[in-house]
Amino acid sequence: MLSLGSVLGVAQLGAAQLRDWFWRLHQGVINFEGNPQREEVGTACSREIDEVLAPVSTGWRPRATTALSRISCIVACRTAAAAPGTS
Repeated sequence: MLSLGSVLGVAQLGAAQLRDWFWRLHQGVINFEGNPQREEVGTACSREIDEVLAPVSTGWRPRATTALSRISCIVACRTAAAAPGTS
């Protein structure tokens, strides 16, 4: 978890916060029965992640618009920036 936090630029949040995010996002993703309470858990977590990661990902391309796309964008951008031989 701490490695992921470091890649995302939010290591200061700590492993417990990152685990909580993944657990709550997972609740929304596995909501096959359409439970509104479970959906709200995932949706609220997604909004929280968006608020925290928005400043971290501002100006990176492609511009991310949701929590999951923002995480993907951050990981891709940081991985590319850390690769040997890249500018």
